[in-house]
Amino acid sequence: MTKAENKLKESAEVIQEICILAKAKPHRIDRYKRIIQVAAWDSANTNIFWSGKITEAALLVTKSQRCKEHEYGTTALALDILSLEDPTVEEIMNELKTKLVWNWTTREENQILKHNNQDYTKISKLVTV
Repeated sequence: MTKAENKLKESAEVIQEICILAKAKPHRIDRYKRIIQVAAWDSANTNIFWSGKITEAALLVTKSQRCKEHEYGTTALALDILSLEDPTVEEIMNELKTKLVWNWTTREENQILKHNNQDYTKISKLVTV
């Protein structure tokens, strides 16, 4: 198993534990959601989650001016996972693998997408590199 795969599995195990806590203490769901978001982001912050796509605008700026933009938000992902009935580590890993794919955009484009329901017609064209 690669380092990135180990990190993903470890995150899934922690998220599974959080799901158990959320069922026992549903009044803390917002806290648990945030913990899942952070764990998901940490595990997906590697190139294995990169779609291979970048916006035309992001091609024109330095790497430090780019942003990893998730096609599926971590808030929605956390809520999806919390809604699963007794999720296994494998189920959680699958959720992470399929929903945490990201593209390179500019920071500005990321904000445009965030505030416009992920409407990619509002930013420069995504191209495969």
